[in-house]
Amino acid sequence: MSMPTLRPAVIGKDGRTTAIEKTLQASPRVAEVVCLGDGKNSFSKAAQEEILAKASKTRPDFVVIGPEEPLAAGIVDLLQNELHIPCVGPVKALAQLEASKAFTRTLLAEYGIPGNPEFRVSRTCFRLTKRWIIAARFYRSGAKRS
Repeated sequence: MSMPTLRPAVIGKDGRTTAIEKTLQASPRVAEVVCLGDGKNSFSKAAQEEILAKASKTRPDFVVIGPEEPLAAGIVDLLQNELHIPCVGPVKALAQLEASKAFTRTLLAEYGIPGNPEFRVSRTCFRLTKRWIIAARFYRSGAKRS
């Protein structure tokens, strides 16, 4: 009795996704691995529609998403809800844990979860950036702090 063959798909073209793709291809149960997108600019509506169109056409058995950008943009939600394709990767709400350090650290602090370094979330990015640029120029010039 032979096992059914699978047609998985991947999203991404980084080192992690390449390793996943090679591992999938090494399986005797996998006929081919389809690449639905490179994972870049997956946060744009146009890129997500392109991925959905390709997934609809190729109908993979499941999709593995490598990079965090498409996960944070909600590609798992779209594939599962619109095409009913199972995915390896978190839905958009859970992907925030990896995609947003501010979100994760605030969550850890709110619930008293250990291992959270002291942090501050700044809403005034311009002032901080300006201060960092000035400090970088100061240190690059070779000046010594007194």
